[in-house]
Amino acid sequence: MLKIVLLLGAVAYASAIVCLPETCQLVRCAAIEAADCNGYVKPNGGMCGCCDACITTIPQGGKCLGIMLLGVAPTTECSQGLHCDMSTHTCQPAPVKREVGACAAKLAEVNQQLSSSQHLMLGLEKPRCDANGDYSGMQTMGSTAYCVTKEGKDLSDLGYSVPRWQAGADMNCQCARDLYNYMQSGLIGKLFNCEANGNYPTPTPSKRAIDVKTCAQHLKEVNARLEAAHFALMGLEKPHCDNATGDYLGMQFAGSQAYCVTKDGASLNYMVNRWETGDDMDCQCARDQYDYQQLGIVGKTFNCLANGNYSPTQCLGSVCYCVDNMGQKVGTSTVSIGQMGSLNC
Repeated sequence: MLKIVLLLGAVAYASAIVCLPETCQLVRCAAIEAADCNGYVKPNGGMCGCCDACITTIPQGGKCLGIMLLGVAPTTECSQGLHCDMSTHTCQPAPVKREVGACAAKLAEVNQQLSSSQHLMLGLEKPRCDANGDYSGMQTMGSTAYCVTKEGKDLSDLGYSVPRWQAGADMNCQCARDLYNYMQSGLIGKLFNCEANGNYPTPTPSKRAIDVKTCAQHLKEVNARLEAAHFALMGLEKPHCDNATGDYLGMQFAGSQAYCVTKDGASLNYMVNRWETGDDMDCQCARDQYDYQQLGIVGKTFNCLANGNYSPTQCLGSVCYCVDNMGQKVGTSTVSIGQMGSLNC
């Protein structure tokens, strides 16, 4: 109790001291020699800055309550790199002040705008930030989900954006980010096979490995369901099968979309409107590209059309030529990649 009374008395006394411009004229300073000081001499470190003071440094963990007395010229201070922790009243390492990430700063700005407008600002999207305050890979705007760098640079101009409802919980844009960083390095030669949402492709196990059902078996089951229902079941599509092998044909339908699959029925990243398929959509390029990716090697590129067919022109390295619908070279004409448009395929 006595200590508390003395402390309160010291604070009350110190807070009553007022340093006036002429205060130091009335003070006579005692000489302080460095040799007599258990610490160091701080110029003008005394009360009101009138006299030099002898300052004793406190090591880590030492009590520093005296530093906190208001209006009292301290005779102690924490050693270099330490500060007086307000919760423990001991000298502890100074906390490292981290700069706020660009995304965290933008989020604070948006929250302020929303608060000022009583959350009535339509179309104002909150940025998605990671634990470091940087931008998360996926951002959203209206009906679109798109990829950005950690600094917030939009990567949708590289083709990495999808409708918001197709983004899914796993859209991380890591492949798109790695591709962008590689491009900035000025290096060439490394190939990146990114999905439309900017992710690295997820290895798709062969459907046969997890389900021995062939397309022919699938078709048989669908026909049985339709026969049992005695009417058309909305949304139930008959699979398109290869009559010779029972495997899935390259093109399949779902609603208003036509899309590509492997012979085992695994969906590939090629889709067009159903009415745009034509009579020749076979998805051969999409299938060959998928099979090549499963080998785990790089170097060969595939120039596929939106419907998964082979583009009439293909390139190997910097040499381009015409191909048929199976991707096989046609004729003997070749041009450099910069003159690919001159090929008459």
